Amino acid sequence: MSGKDLFEVLINATGLSGSGIRNEVLSLLKSNNIQIDDLNLSLLREIMADYLKDNLPNVNT
Repeated sequence: MSGKDLFEVLINATGLSGSGIRNEVLSLLKSNNIQIDDLNLSLLREIMADYLKDNLPNVNT
């Protein structure tokens, strides 16, 4: 699966409409110096784990 395909699957899987989630994920990729074409499942797991740790501080790890 290409990075672009993975990106679209992630966006669609959220079930959220509009550009908000798309912009948020693009911002995450940019802040981690990741191009959409370079996105893979391993990188996605890492950035999403960091995102959740930063934004859901009460989640047990």
